[in-house]
Amino acid sequence: MNKTTIFFVTVFLSTLVSCNKDRGDNGNEVDPNAAIVLIVDGKTRTISAAEREADGIDFEGYPIKTLFRKKGDGDQFEVNLNFYERGVLEKIPITYTLPEDHQDQVKIDLNFFDFERDVEKNIHRRLVFDKGVIKIYKLSEDNIHFDFEGEVYELTNDESRSSVSGRVDVRY
Repeated sequence: MNKTTIFFVTVFLSTLVSCNKDRGDNGNEVDPNAAIVLIVDGKTRTISAAEREADGIDFEGYPIKTLFRKKGDGDQFEVNLNFYERGVLEKIPITYTLPEDHQDQVKIDLNFFDFERDVEKNIHRRLVFDKGVIKIYKLSEDNIHFDFEGEVYELTNDESRSSVSGRVDVRY
């Protein structure tokens, strides 16, 4: 093969490989090994297992509360998932569709704190997931795995809405 053919084959193969990588809405590569991924306002952020603060889950309390955040001073965001549905552990895997599944009572609460969000009031950095799908694949003392896609609003400002998606796959 001549040098020109080798060049074009190399460019073609590089394009194929790069097109197969998982990318967030902003085109940045999403680390497939990240324990936590949050995509909001077109910005992708991740926390690896090594970077994650070792927060646990209290299965004895009601509601069952979870918190996922980064260690140290590098706060970018937090993910909070709270289960208000009694007996949820026996129902896993389960999918929640909001707001439909909250008609009779709040069963699940997913919210985020975005430290980097440019807002007038600090309270607007709290984003509340109120429309979309939350899929819980695993919830145990060893592992929690869920993903979500939908919309959030800024706390006390439901006129300011953003699309959001992501996943949490954490082992304790």
